[in-house]
Amino acid sequence: MKASVIKAFVVKDLKETFRDKVAVFWMIAWPLIWLLLTAYIFITPGADQPKTMNIGIINRDVSSSSPFSGLILVRALKEAEYKGVKLFNVKTYESEDLLLEDIK
Repeated sequence: MKASVIKAFVVKDLKETFRDKVAVFWMIAWPLIWLLLTAYIFITPGADQPKTMNIGIINRDVSSSSPFSGLILVRALKEAEYKGVKLFNVKTYESEDLLLEDIK
């Protein structure tokens, strides 16, 4: 395919998308709203330090041989820091019953 044909398809699709106000909202405004809400939760205005949240995890992806397993997410949560403060206290549970027991 020629570049001009591909460009014509891209321009057509962009025009159709930006004519639909709902699609523009979901593509642009909604992610920005979530970004602001998430930033507000972890770093509230006027606070010097972010909050540390307690999180319980049941990792059912332990035996996966995939390079993108649940262990990567657990490690990322455990290592997440902002200004030297850990964002999450991660506790791993073996079953849902143990997690629910700890919540009660």
